[in-house]
Amino acid sequence: PADATAACVSTGAMESIGEVPGEPFQAVSQASLSTLALLIEADLQASQGYPHAIWSEAGDERPSLGAGESVRVTAVGDSVMMGAAHHLSESVSDLWLDAAVGRQVAAAIKIIEEQRDCGELGEIVLLHVGNNGPFTDAHFDRIMAVTGPGRRVVFLTVRVPRPWEAENNETIRRGVERYSRATLVDWQTVIEKRAELLWTDGTHLNPEGAKYYAEVVAPHLVL
Repeated sequence: PADATAACVSTGAMESIGEVPGEPFQAVSQASLSTLALLIEADLQASQGYPHAIWSEAGDERPSLGAGESVRVTAVGDSVMMGAAHHLSESVSDLWLDAAVGRQVAAAIKIIEEQRDCGELGEIVLLHVGNNGPFTDAHFDRIMAVTGPGRRVVFLTVRVPRPWEAENNETIRRGVERYSRATLVDWQTVIEKRAELLWTDGTHLNPEGAKYYAEVVAPHLVL
């Protein structure tokens, strides 16, 4: 639709964190990412303004960590993905990423819908949500419907010490089994063995964890 196209974000290369009301965007740095867990632990409300990262990279010469044909990747996530945005951009040669603190699954679906309506949705969609609230079978089915039959969708399980962790991971694993074009990256299982890569909240990535996240995820972002 014309109105959706008008709302599309231009694809100039950019990296930003946050917009807290009254403050300008700031470049992502390891120092700013290291404060992310503190923001979560403070349990900021959405009305206060959450950090938010959008990244678009295309047409550069950097190789992917994965082996195979380079493809357009659309990545949508919450603060866990946000912590690894820089390293993902170095690992994936054609990446559009939108990650924000506190993001719920429904908000992620809306972003995917907007990218589809703009004609910008990648051949591979990377999704890491479910850390901040329920991820239901209906959510999963909606994601697969929005992305359409011609795309592969890569889902990450969550590692978050909250009551919804187990149920969300079961939903993700069950959904991947139901759809042949869905791929599972079992982040929960992988990171359980590497707790030193997380901040003390047991969820968010420290600098070494951010590098490791990209190393785990990037090989799945090829056709």
